[in-house]
Amino acid sequence: MQINKDAFLKNRPVAVVRVNYNVCSVYIDDGSDISLISEERWTRFGKPEPTEANTKMNNTHEEFKSLGIVKLPVELNYWVKVNESFFITKGLKVPVLLGRTFLRKFGVFRHNYQRGELQLGDYMLSEWINPEEKEKTTTSIFRYKLRNLY
Repeated sequence: MQINKDAFLKNRPVAVVRVNYNVCSVYIDDGSDISLISEERWTRFGKPEPTEANTKMNNTHEEFKSLGIVKLPVELNYWVKVNESFFITKGLKVPVLLGRTFLRKFGVFRHNYQRGELQLGDYMLSEWINPEEKEKTTTSIFRYKLRNLY
């Protein structure tokens, strides 16, 4: 999959969550229909058994095949856990990308670049980083967001 990494990462929300019980940075992309995991990250997770190998996918420029689909748990602050299907992708420029299949599980997704906040359903990610701001660090703690605040 050919993605210009610099163009892709600009203004993309990055969160720190647990995927397959491992803490890692994930890129949240509401423009992606599906969630992706790089072949390298899948290997680091111990190559959990994939299904549906050689699934054809399209991006803006080309058609390509995934190495399979793997279902992994994604945890937000240890107490919000959902299972997500990830397409294992060779040559992916980011380790993990959460797409709309993940975001739909929360119903609401909003991001405020000026305040540095992400909202997933009733949960607010109080800090996130833009990869270009390398000096910032984040613990990406989700806190309960009361529905009546918005």
